[in-house]
Amino acid sequence: MGHQVGYHRVMLGLSGSVPTIGKCPMLPLLVLMATALPVFGQTDIIGEWGNRFHEDLWERRSGLQIGDFTGFAMTEAGRRMAESWNPSWFSLRENECRPHTSIYGLRGPADLRISKEFDPLSQRLLAYRIQWNFGSFQEVWMDGRPHPPEYAPHTWEGFATGEWVDNMLKVTVTHIKAGYLQRNGAPHSDQAVTTEYWVRHGDTLLLMSVIDDPIYYEEPVVKTTNWEAQEVNISPFTCGPAQVADETPGQITETVPHFLPGKNNQIQEFTSQRHVPLEAALEDAKQSIPSTSSRWSRRKKQLPNLPCSANTRLRRKAD
Repeated sequence: MGHQVGYHRVMLGLSGSVPTIGKCPMLPLLVLMATALPVFGQTDIIGEWGNRFHEDLWERRSGLQIGDFTGFAMTEAGRRMAESWNPSWFSLRENECRPHTSIYGLRGPADLRISKEFDPLSQRLLAYRIQWNFGSFQEVWMDGRPHPPEYAPHTWEGFATGEWVDNMLKVTVTHIKAGYLQRNGAPHSDQAVTTEYWVRHGDTLLLMSVIDDPIYYEEPVVKTTNWEAQEVNISPFTCGPAQVADETPGQITETVPHFLPGKNNQIQEFTSQRHVPLEAALEDAKQSIPSTSSRWSRRKKQLPNLPCSANTRLRRKAD
């Protein structure tokens, strides 16, 4: 693009007049061409990106309350796993340096540095390297290589392949270690498959993640995260034996903190403060959808028989 724009500038300078097509000046056309040519450059995701918390602030920074699993269509296994979680689990020596998986790592307080990697001989694009805080990174392979077999080792970042679909980079991630969707115990298994859609809008980067985990969820979980272009400082990950300590004095180190089914008294923190029934916080898809429909049906019957516009306003107010 630089050559073409420069060429037009030189030609305009030499001629001393604006080129025309018939009687129509070409200058507006040249400006349009100059702004329309770098389509891929406007959508490519390389660069440095600062995280923005325009949505889901509590989930991604300070952490949700224990027991807040609203919006998830959990299976019975997912509910059991979520109810058994104890926050002291993070204080185990084995877990103090444990990194996030890529499913949560990109959602947390993570700035990004995205670069391209090329084949040194052919200069063909091999991968996008997505690096975020805590020394984590993900290679998104763009060279058409297949995913490894099911029995291949799982990693914290998983195995990712990508392809451009219009102006979106579509990434499929498999072979991720088991971890959590939220740091209040909402789990994901090592069978989770994530489909990521990366979209750039000028200086804004948007990621929509669709997590398909049939072990713990009856329906795919959809999350969105956004960043803005800015210089970032991604420090190296320095957690090691020297940084590991007994964070909870007196905790028995030979056991994993947990709750047995029905014994998690901490889960009442969310349900009591927010006045949400426990059944609603841990609903599955079959329970949540009909209950929503039935509540709306009861509301609708209570609305007076008014003209359409008035009924519409009342229904919106009822929502």
